[in-house]
Amino acid sequence: MKISLKMFDLNIVFWIFRKETVPRGVSSRIPESLSHCLYLDYDNIHLEVLEDEIRMLIEVCELGDCHIIETSENHYHVESHDYYGFDEVLWIQGLSSCDAHYRMGPTLNMTRGWIHRRSEKGSKAPPKYIKTLPSSFSGKRMQSSWHYRTFVQDFGEVIDPLITPDEGDAGWEESYETLKR
Repeated sequence: MKISLKMFDLNIVFWIFRKETVPRGVSSRIPESLSHCLYLDYDNIHLEVLEDEIRMLIEVCELGDCHIIETSENHYHVESHDYYGFDEVLWIQGLSSCDAHYRMGPTLNMTRGWIHRRSEKGSKAPPKYIKTLPSSFSGKRMQSSWHYRTFVQDFGEVIDPLITPDEGDAGWEESYETLKR
């Protein structure tokens, strides 16, 4: 809600935010390890621009296959189910143009990972799978079986099976709060 006050010759605008609980998201963190899957969050970007950036990141950072998910018009999540160290994820995010506030995610949520929404958010529909950008580096690292299975459960069998799956059968789903104007 927006509240405007006019005092003298000044216009003062206040935004009142209310918290909205999102029923379900998936954490990037891989249990019993110090590793994460790579999660990126992009706001206000054309799909073609995003694809160019992700292709560059795949080559420069030797990323595995990257899956693009649309969260709303011109808003996307990107994830790779390969294992990455925490510092490595921060470095990759720093090279990208992903949302700066999203990078702080591990300091704000209970699993100390980045969260990708998998359910509706207020009037927004659940995210939908768009495409995979394949990588010649896919399978060079261990890959998270739990994140793969959760992805397939949420979006269907739209991505190729893992090349170097771990034995993991656990991960974290998390409800979290987000601000809504």
